[in-house]
Amino acid sequence: MREDTLQRVAQYADRVLLDEQRVVTANEVKQAIGGGTDQVRAAHAAWMAELAERLRKVECLPGIPPALGHALVTAWRDVVEEAQHHAKAALAEHEQNANDCVAAAEERVTALQSVLAEKEAESDALRLRLDQREAAFRLQESELAGERAKVQAGIAQLQDLKASADRATLQVQEQVKALREQLDTAYQRSDAQERRYVGLLEEQKAARIKLEQRLAETEAAARESAKQLHNKNIELAESNARLSAELSVSQKQSEQLMQRVSTLETARHDLQLSNSILSEKLDASRSAQARNLAYYEENQATMSRLQSTITALEAEKHVWEKIAKDLQEKPK
Repeated sequence: MREDTLQRVAQYADRVLLDEQRVVTANEVKQAIGGGTDQVRAAHAAWMAELAERLRKVECLPGIPPALGHALVTAWRDVVEEAQHHAKAALAEHEQNANDCVAAAEERVTALQSVLAEKEAESDALRLRLDQREAAFRLQESELAGERAKVQAGIAQLQDLKASADRATLQVQEQVKALREQLDTAYQRSDAQERRYVGLLEEQKAARIKLEQRLAETEAAARESAKQLHNKNIELAESNARLSAELSVSQKQSEQLMQRVSTLETARHDLQLSNSILSEKLDASRSAQARNLAYYEENQATMSRLQSTITALEAEKHVWEKIAKDLQEKPK
């Protein structure tokens, strides 16, 4: 037991005895000053023995009444008994905790033994699998030796094939060069044809615009003629109404009215003649419109044929481009 532990326990126990008039227990000392349980209990027991010795000395001191000394000893014995009772209770609690810890440890040991048995079984299984894999590895190693010989022979064949491929590559490069020259020539012809067809398309577009303008002008003239004819018919109707009103008002003016009717008949004949002329003009306008429509449809057919030709040229151009791309992607 260390001297400093004994001294610290004695100091703390004496202070509690003087301040609180009671004897401190070993657990209280341990909680107050810390340290190991066994060392604190041993130091506390030593202090209790020293305290008992001091009390006996007090009981035997001269000048102290025997009753007081006896009372002090009795009080000391009560305190000692109480302290022993607390110590036994604490010891029983400590033993119970220790037993619980031992039981828990035994259960844990049992569980660990079960886990260990499982791990040993897994280890045996893994060891068996390792042996099997080692045997398979040795078999594969022997097979790989034969494959290695085959690979070396294949490498020699590949080297021969590479030499042949190099010679073939030179020939292909010469062919590609010739095809590129042909492709450039074809591109030049295609560009010239494309420019010519674009010019024709522009001309067709201009002709179509002019034709549409002429159709619009013809339609406007036809609408104007129809409007004029309608206005004259309205005027004629108004004149007939006025003549009928005048005829019903006065019989005396019948001759004048007849003359006017004759005049109106002449005017109506002129109007009919004018209507006939306008109808002929309208028929002529319609015929011109039909001719213009036929010309427009013919231009559309020509444009369709030009578009088909351009599409065929573009397809031929894509074919030549694909051939050139395939020749460029071949390994040199």
